Amino acid sequence: MNLKSTSVKVILFTLVWMSFAFNARSGYVVNGSASSTGNDCFILTTDNYGLGGSVWYENYLSLNYDFDLSFQVYLGTHDYDGADGIAFVMQPNSTAAGGIGGGIGYLGISPSIAVEYDTWQNDDPYYDHISVQRNGDVNYSGAVAGPVQASAVSDNIEDGLWHTTQITWDAATKTLSVYFDGNLRVTYTDDIVVNTFGGNPLVYWGFTGATGAAFNLQQFCATDLIFEEVPPTELPLSPWAMSIAIFLILAVALFRFRKSL
Repeated sequence: MNLKSTSVKVILFTLVWMSFAFNARSGYVVNGSASSTGNDCFILTTDNYGLGGSVWYENYLSLNYDFDLSFQVYLGTHDYDGADGIAFVMQPNSTAAGGIGGGIGYLGISPSIAVEYDTWQNDDPYYDHISVQRNGDVNYSGAVAGPVQASAVSDNIEDGLWHTTQITWDAATKTLSVYFDGNLRVTYTDDIVVNTFGGNPLVYWGFTGATGAAFNLQQFCATDLIFEEVPPTELPLSPWAMSIAIFLILAVALFRFRKSL
């Protein structure tokens, strides 16, 4: 047996396998009225009454690391008679969570952090707005940041246009920031891992949307996603731990081949 040739093959195979195992991206889970339109784009609600849809990424996001997530969102064409809005939600419970109506699909999901894009006036401002809500509380009084007007230039985002939104997390400063059409709209600083998720840094992320007696076509597209991804069946590995794991796998493989000579 040619040890040198075999060892090279083992190393190459192992590196390819490890690259797949740690870099392969997962898919999305679609619930309720939501549907995929392809290319990481989804309809949350069609232009109809009493709907609720949610879309969750299959793997966890680790809040121990920074993240930077960018999306395109479409909130419909009905302004004064349009509802209810959509929300970006982080929660550790399930990829089946979601509801309908004025709760914008995330009502009662606890624990959770939601960035809501609210297009219907209940007990909150008349303008379409963004706020950060905690533990499925959709009330104006329950906002932990905001509400602020969603757009820096208009009180209406149900305008038939696609808008950009970017949501970032700074793990060192514990700061969540929300941008809309390139403008910083709201920030929320808190140790949400401890204070909201009970010390658990692993959460599902996704969007919920709902309609009630008023409605809109509501959609989103994931355009640029940077985050630490952890499959539900695996423990998170730091870069250091990952390097050690690769080294040990290679060492064991080479040792086994030497013994087989």
